[in-house]
Amino acid sequence: MKNRVKSFLSVIAGKYKGRRLECADGVRPLTGLSKKSLFDILTPYIGGARFLDLFAGTGSVGLEALSRGASQSVFVEKSPRVAELIRKNFVSGGVDAGEYDIVPIDARNYLEHTSEKFDIIFIGPPYPLMLDKDFMTLVFNALKPGGIAVCQHRTGCDFGFPQKAARTKVYGVTTIDFYINE
Repeated sequence: MKNRVKSFLSVIAGKYKGRRLECADGVRPLTGLSKKSLFDILTPYIGGARFLDLFAGTGSVGLEALSRGASQSVFVEKSPRVAELIRKNFVSGGVDAGEYDIVPIDARNYLEHTSEKFDIIFIGPPYPLMLDKDFMTLVFNALKPGGIAVCQHRTGCDFGFPQKAARTKVYGVTTIDFYINE
C-alpha cells in the first residue's frame, strides 16, 4: 500500500491566520492565490456577515471568512467523513464553536429546507457537478437583499444562470463569478 502524504491548507489572514487544515482525499480546495483574491474582493462586505459555505470540502473558505470578521459561518458538506474532518480541524485549531455550524447534508437539500438568510454564500461544487438555474434560484432565496453569491466553477462552463455575474475572475482552470441579490 502506498503511503499517502497528508496535504494541508492554511488560513491566510485575520484572527485564525496560520491555522492549518488537513485536506481529505478527493477534495479540491480553493488555491491560496484564488482565495486571497476572493477575500480581497469580499473584504468590504465580510465584517459581521453571516456566511454560507456550500460544498464546504476543507472548510477553508468559510473559516477564512470567520478569521476576517464574519459573525458566523455555516458549512454544508454532504460527506459525513469530510464534515467530521472539518469539525476536527476546527476543534484542534481553537476555532470558537459559537461561530460555526457544520451541516452534513446535500447542498440542494439544505437550500430547499432552510429558512435562514445569509449575507454571503460561497458555492464551490466538485467540478463534475453542474449547477443549474433552479439551484441558483434556491441560492438567491437564502441570500439577503444586497447579499453576494460567489460561484466557483471550471473555466468555460456556462450554467445558463438567469442573471449576469456582476464580476468574474479567472484563474486558469478556475473561474469565480460574483452575483448580487438585487
